[in-house]
Amino acid sequence: MFNEKLDELEDFRSETPQAFFRFADGILRISIKSEMIIDLRTIERIEHFRREMTVGWEIPVLIEVPNDRLLLDTEAFRYMFSEKGMEGCLAKAIVVNAPLRIFLRNFTALFQFATQTFRVFRSKSEAHLWLFEFLPKEEESSEQFSNFV
Repeated sequence: MFNEKLDELEDFRSETPQAFFRFADGILRISIKSEMIIDLRTIERIEHFRREMTVGWEIPVLIEVPNDRLLLDTEAFRYMFSEKGMEGCLAKAIVVNAPLRIFLRNFTALFQFATQTFRVFRSKSEAHLWLFEFLPKEEESSEQFSNFV
């Protein structure tokens, strides 16, 4: 049953004015649109849609920041890893193309959000590998995926 439900979800895609959403390989991928200003309001809208879409689920989430965006608004970043921002996430990875910024965000976040499972990456492939560690086992997942709309 789990594999059948997972196969159905593999084609799941959605779009909002702020981002593209796609479920693949057990991970919800959120690609922020390149024309967006990545501020608190944008992230709140993205996270609100994600929570509504995945209500009752605990899944890994990958957020991709467009390559031309080197900085994230500090409040937006904090919100992504706040209790509300992490609701429904087994783990959350953010891909940002800025090495020093990534190091500083990961370091700071370790102290601010020690109870949450999250990380900032420069590479999508590294983020995927890390998130795969959090995929639920087939037995654990069959019930949670059966509730997906």
